[in-house]
Amino acid sequence: MKNLILILGLLFSCSLVASANNIEKGKIKILDKSEIVVSVSSDFDLSFITMSRYNTDSNKLEFQFATEVKTIQVFNEIGELEMILPIDSKDLSLGMSLFNQGSYKIGFVVENDNEIKYTDLLIR
Repeated sequence: MKNLILILGLLFSCSLVASANNIEKGKIKILDKSEIVVSVSSDFDLSFITMSRYNTDSNKLEFQFATEVKTIQVFNEIGELEMILPIDSKDLSLGMSLFNQGSYKIGFVVENDNEIKYTDLLIR
């Protein structure tokens, strides 16, 4: 029994070390490209975003969500609201021409949910 617990503990430790390279200061990178980085806080419900990708051909950031997103709110790095965009969809495509180089926080307002879900966006 001790050996089983020891083996399980060792496996758990190895899995933590393997996943630690994706965590930076309480953040989990869900997309990391040379042009952009999208990350979420470690307590973010990762099942909310079912797909994220950066389309280099069209220069767009694309998301698919498990739940319909009503609107998004975009805040700049000092916390000022820069834009509110109606979405009303489970799919989102953001043209990078909307953004300058810098850090942004994107809030997703979800139908029937009082909590806004936030991601961090870094444009390099």
